[in-house]
Amino acid sequence: MEWRADAYLVDAQLPLSSFGSHRPQVSAGFQSPTEDGESLLVTLHWDDSISTETIAHTIPVIQIPPIDLDKSMMDSGEAFEAAVDFAGGPSSLSGRGCSFLILERYRAEENLPVIWRLTLGDCDSSATEYIRIDATSGALLPNL
Repeated sequence: MEWRADAYLVDAQLPLSSFGSHRPQVSAGFQSPTEDGESLLVTLHWDDSISTETIAHTIPVIQIPPIDLDKSMMDSGEAFEAAVDFAGGPSSLSGRGCSFLILERYRAEENLPVIWRLTLGDCDSSATEYIRIDATSGALLPNL
């Protein structure tokens, strides 16, 4: 499916419980700077099938400046790996049972234009951890 040539990744989700022998279910949301009335959700299912859903918005989507990979040190994969390392490595994450990870890209304060945020949540409690990484420098940022 072709949606928009200028689409960019907004977020990606994958459950921690899927690490190991099973291929994880992954969903990713996309937006386009030339389309503020819809976004796209792409999902990889457990049976390896892929589905896409165009989501209509009655309120225009808030556009996030795309990361310029020519200037940025980190793409989404690099940011995910760094955040997992900051969290204590893959082995510390896989033991959290029902936990999940959400990798989001969003505009922060003026001095932090684009960051990656890894969200660690456990389904059995309300405890949530956030790991924020500057997309340009790769530095760990404090939680605000």
